[in-house]
Amino acid sequence: MACAKLNHTLSKKWQRITESKYTKLFVALSAIQTVILIFLQVRILSRNVALYLSEIYPFVTNNERNMCTSVIVVSRFMMIITEDVMFILFNLYQFYFCLSTIFHQNTMQIFAIIIINIGYVILGIVNKFQFFYVLKLCDRIITSQFLGSTD
Repeated sequence: MACAKLNHTLSKKWQRITESKYTKLFVALSAIQTVILIFLQVRILSRNVALYLSEIYPFVTNNERNMCTSVIVVSRFMMIITEDVMFILFNLYQFYFCLSTIFHQNTMQIFAIIIINIGYVILGIVNKFQFFYVLKLCDRIITSQFLGSTD
């Protein structure tokens, strides 16, 4: 009984996906977008974690003179890493949202997806500038520590 109901539900959802060439295209583009964005975000996340482990963490653990600045750098860097993870989870949610749009044939969700995609672009730009800002901040802190220690 439960298996037959599940089979009926899945066939109904598959029928909605394959209903027209536009729904097929929408689902295919959503899947491609999800895979590409998750791949890119995982690369960014791995780069940020590697940078934190190789540069930031050793600097903070060896720097006892300027602890306040170290705490700021660590907290900002951890926030960037957290944003990377949230972005990955949000990509998965948006793919579910796209499928839900097709399954329930809800036009308002399509408009919401367009707005979310515009937000993706804005968030990506902000994330890029934020990363470079933190790198410059780290360079200034490290440079000032080395210059201060030679006096």
